[in-house]
Amino acid sequence: MAEAIHTQKKASGLPPVVKIIIIVFVVLFLLGTILSFVIGKIVKKAGTTILNKAIENKTGMQTSIEDLEKGKMTFTDPKTGAKVEINSGKIPEDFPKNFPLYPGANLTTTLSGNSKDDESGFWLTFSTKDSLSKVADYFKTNLKTNGWETKIAFETDQNTTFGVSNDNLEGSVTITRAEGANETSFVIMLGEK
Repeated sequence: MAEAIHTQKKASGLPPVVKIIIIVFVVLFLLGTILSFVIGKIVKKAGTTILNKAIENKTGMQTSIEDLEKGKMTFTDPKTGAKVEINSGKIPEDFPKNFPLYPGANLTTTLSGNSKDDESGFWLTFSTKDSLSKVADYFKTNLKTNGWETKIAFETDQNTTFGVSNDNLEGSVTITRAEGANETSFVIMLGEK
């Protein structure tokens, strides 16, 4: 039987950058996928300008999708200065160097962001052919070895979620493998304490 450990949240709630990441993640992912096929070389400049303005008008966020062909989009909240960058295939340069990354896993999507208060956050998704238990065992061992505190927050046959923290950051590692699936996926979410 899985045992859930409830963690107490600060009165202030999630950091602003994590809220922004969650709100725009689904929309941005879909837009990124659609736009990579829609915007061709002939209409690149005009299409990019129109799309930037449409997203800005709908969300109130300043957008930069000029590097969409490289899998990168940036959104900035003009009111708070918070910035979110979506980048597939590349780990953000400011991602913590002491956070263990599962060897051989395929990085599928990254989101990173920061606010005017220098708060930062990360959302990285990976996949691997290895079993859920092998991936979970790797994180159990290597997070502690690299100075991260861990707590199992949730565990079933198809999902293991760790709460993780160090001196500056806190978040989770969620590992899933659906019944009959041939891949295990995991999401690393980190934000400022």
